Amino acid sequence: MKLCFGTVKEFDAKKKRLRVEITLDGGTIMSPWLFAAVEKSKGDKTESPFDLDEHVACLLNETLDEGIVMAAYYSDDDSPGSTSANKYRKEFKDGTVVEYDRETHELKADVKGKVEIKATGTVNIEATGKTTVKGTMIDIDGGTGAQFGCLHANSPCPFFGAVHLMPSNTVKVSP
Repeated sequence: MKLCFGTVKEFDAKKKRLRVEITLDGGTIMSPWLFAAVEKSKGDKTESPFDLDEHVACLLNETLDEGIVMAAYYSDDDSPGSTSANKYRKEFKDGTVVEYDRETHELKADVKGKVEIKATGTVNIEATGKTTVKGTMIDIDGGTGAQFGCLHANSPCPFFGAVHLMPSNTVKVSP
């Protein structure tokens, strides 16, 4: 087996295969279609497509007609997004970043688009400190029926100043 380095020149998104321009002592050659190594491929699957002109390391047979793309690597043109030894970071082309700092125990996601979370079971959000929800509009959909704002057991009536007698039975606000 031979370890080779090159740049991705073609990518088949459907088959998840790529062709690499490989630099050898005598010049460059175009590899055959190669599979890319992935973290998991059977029951659970991971996908992280390569970009064109991305620097990659390949393991090829002696005749250079079969092999696998092992991984991408940083170069002078493509530097790491973080220089910390304690951060797991996933950075996308559009500027979206997901980062976990194992030293400070902080998980951050800066998403440049829509975020959707779906669950077939219960969703629990718990914090030992203050929890803040900000948005131009916050819509809490607690089920059926018309809801005109969020009335809970501690909501004062804007007209009479007293606590509402008929709080929401689908939204619970604990003291």
